[in-house]
Amino acid sequence: VNGYLRHIKAALKYAVREGYMPKLPEIVMYRKANKTEAEYLERILTADEVKKVIKGAYDFDSEFGRYIEVLLWTGGRRREVLNLQWQGVNFSQNRLALEGKTGRRTVPLLDRPRIVLKAIKKDIGRVFPDWHPDTVSHWLKAVMVKEGIAGHRLHDLRHTCATFLLKSGVSIEMVQRILGHAQITTTQIYAKVMDDLLQTEARKLKFE
Repeated sequence: VNGYLRHIKAALKYAVREGYMPKLPEIVMYRKANKTEAEYLERILTADEVKKVIKGAYDFDSEFGRYIEVLLWTGGRRREVLNLQWQGVNFSQNRLALEGKTGRRTVPLLDRPRIVLKAIKKDIGRVFPDWHPDTVSHWLKAVMVKEGIAGHRLHDLRHTCATFLLKSGVSIEMVQRILGHAQITTTQIYAKVMDDLLQTEARKLKFE
């Protein structure tokens, strides 16, 4: 919505500058209310669901399966991983170069995505086909429906990666760098989600 509003605002500014309009009307940008911790918790896949998603993605298409695995293991945004270039894959130093809305960043190339990418290694060019971002989102939604996973979307793989990184003991500062959050307050939401989850699970303790 804000993307369209920015284009409209730019056109109106041009109209004022060229004398077609006397003044610029007020354009109010859309601001969505912040998600609650409960809403973030709903966006996280379980370990079993992650396995089903990976299997379903490979059953759909092997290249798509590799794309989904790299998304999960890097926490990258869909466009960042779609636009990944072989020049940005450093096997010797185990690093990946992702470029997105917060700029260029380097993330660790962990064992599983390393194996996945090493199997199709090239010197230059795109790592994945030139799929449209909406297309991969639709594909994954279809995979999830087939696997019996309801209420999730592609971006939830990023939420899942962040949560499991924290669950595995990675510091919140490192998670911020890996995910490319401009503000650590964004990353702190996942830490709060983890704390709420621990509180909920701890209440299951019984001495019976």
